[in-house]
Amino acid sequence: SFLENQQISALAASLAFVSALDEIDSVICGVNDLSQLKEIVVASSLKVDASKFSGFSIRDERFLNPSKWDL
Repeated sequence: SFLENQQISALAASLAFVSALDEIDSVICGVNDLSQLKEIVVASSLKVDASKFSGFSIRDERFLNPSKWDL
């Protein structure tokens, strides 16, 4: 899988991806306990090239445009 190939956790990959985007200035994460906070702090220190996530890009308007969502 992608995460195994990158040797990264889902949390670290998620934080690294959004942090690598020029449009994102800050990331806010909620926590339930100290262990989660520690995990987030460690994961947020990892740097990942955002281009490695290009396989996940979505261009389909049905997903990108909220007015097309069937709720």
